[in-house]
Amino acid sequence: MKSVKNLTLIFALLCSNASFAENISDAEFDALRKRTQKLEQELNQLKKQIASGKHRQAKKKQHKYDDLPKISAYFAFDKTFYSNDSGNRPHNSELRFGRITLKHTIKHEHMPDLKVKVGADFARGDATIYDAFITLPVNASNQISLGHMREPFSLNLLSSRVNDLFVDRPAAVKMSPARNIGIRYDHIKKNYYASIGAFGDGVDDQQDADETFSYGARFVFNPDLFDKIKTHLGYAYRSSNPTGDSVSYVASEADIAAGENDLETGNINDVNTIRQDGIELAFVNPRFSMSSEYFITELSRDNASKIELYGTYVQFRVGLNKKLLNYNQQKRTIDLAKDSYNVFELGYRYSYVDFNHGDLRSGNYESHSFGLNYIYSHNLRFLSSYINIETDENSVYGKNSPEIVAFRAQFLF
Repeated sequence: MKSVKNLTLIFALLCSNASFAENISDAEFDALRKRTQKLEQELNQLKKQIASGKHRQAKKKQHKYDDLPKISAYFAFDKTFYSNDSGNRPHNSELRFGRITLKHTIKHEHMPDLKVKVGADFARGDATIYDAFITLPVNASNQISLGHMREPFSLNLLSSRVNDLFVDRPAAVKMSPARNIGIRYDHIKKNYYASIGAFGDGVDDQQDADETFSYGARFVFNPDLFDKIKTHLGYAYRSSNPTGDSVSYVASEADIAAGENDLETGNINDVNTIRQDGIELAFVNPRFSMSSEYFITELSRDNASKIELYGTYVQFRVGLNKKLLNYNQQKRTIDLAKDSYNVFELGYRYSYVDFNHGDLRSGNYESHSFGLNYIYSHNLRFLSSYINIETDENSVYGKNSPEIVAFRAQFLF
């Protein structure tokens, strides 16, 4: 390509400078002609290499390690202390996450690059597949994903656990779907985003283990309202069918000891369809973010009135001394900046869940959470969380005000 530039400059000089062409000596002209001929030969040779594929092969040899799969690991060690009025839950220490992820891009000369992601979690004694899907970019703005993955629902759930502000997610998102097997289409633009998908059951049955089929969509708009602050306005819709005729839901921010929940609906019978709506609002800049979501889960029942479950949260996070956050344009989520290091982070979250509606009386839940975190680097973080919870008389442990203190050491490499 350097030869092409040189040849272009020579011709431009000859064509644009008439006085130069008139005053040049025969010897100088002859030297210039020989140089031009040599450049033409190099250009023709380069064209032949490109036509034969040798140029592509040479380029691949220069980047031979780029074709190898990329493996990453994420480990989170938790220590949790419960107050005496938290249902006699014992203080707990555990490996909360032990995830190994493989990412690979399959390249083809005449096809778009095919991206593969497979991840398994080895914490809590079992190997669990959490991600196993492929993504095919159709063009710069559109892509299709197929496999076991997140459904397009909830700003908080679609953000990686690596980016968590607190040791646990908001109680309200526990009503949202887990990972399932399906197909998803994403349309990505600078100021708007759309994702639609259809899903069956998942590999690891969690909150939505009693559903057989679902479809949904998520839409996000990013109007340019403020200088240096990213605005996020989102709406998500989901419809699903239960496996039989009953479903159940739980809510908690203290389920670090597996199976412990503050709210449990038990089996809700005669359910024929489930509708879930989520509204998202967020403002993000490198040092500060505010994010909030509001959820409604509507259960339509045969021969009975509808039941509606509500949940919401709002949280704030601040980097005290340095850049902290990054808004992910590809997924429309809030991530930690990969170049953040030696940063202290403060956070606050309010969360509310209501499982009292119609003939269902499974309690309501309200919590205030405070967090102080230290980010040594993108690969090493330390989290500390204090959670104050209020539950009514219909909750699992009755009218109660438990307090929880939790710590996490998080490693990513």
